[in-house]
Amino acid sequence: MEVCQKCAANSWKSTVGSVNAGDGVDCTTCTAGKGTGSVEGSISESACKCAPGYFTDSGTCSLCLRNTYKSTTSNTDQCLQCTIGTGTNGVTGATSVSMCTTCQPGYQKIAGSCTSCPKDTYKDVDGDGALAVVVVVVVGNSGGDTLTLTHGVFLFFSIFSYFLNFSSL
Repeated sequence: MEVCQKCAANSWKSTVGSVNAGDGVDCTTCTAGKGTGSVEGSISESACKCAPGYFTDSGTCSLCLRNTYKSTTSNTDQCLQCTIGTGTNGVTGATSVSMCTTCQPGYQKIAGSCTSCPKDTYKDVDGDGALAVVVVVVVGNSGGDTLTLTHGVFLFFSIFSYFLNFSSL
């Protein structure tokens, strides 16, 4: 006697009967980026909704953008922004707030939390790396023009200025 089984989660079948003696093989898997969550026995492709890490974009399921996440299987829930200052380190399709672990540009990690960079410092990349110091250099003797340089450019500028001053002796 043939025993029918429900289609597994993230699959569906709309017809009665089994091609493969009820082993569930003839169930159709939801397309990429879609699923049924933990629901088994779906009888229609419409049961396949945007999976965690995906949102509905003009009728299709698209990956959540970087620094956002979605933990539900739904066509109506949107991706949520990570907590201020935290991000996914460039990863798209995050499925949980726990994936928002690195600091965004402009933030540094102190005691496990992302906080704004202090005055006269900056960080222009995702991650938990070190801050850079803003260096202000006075260019020329009159007028007080200033030029803001990062540490790498400052080193080059200092060496270049040294050679200019040396050659004028």
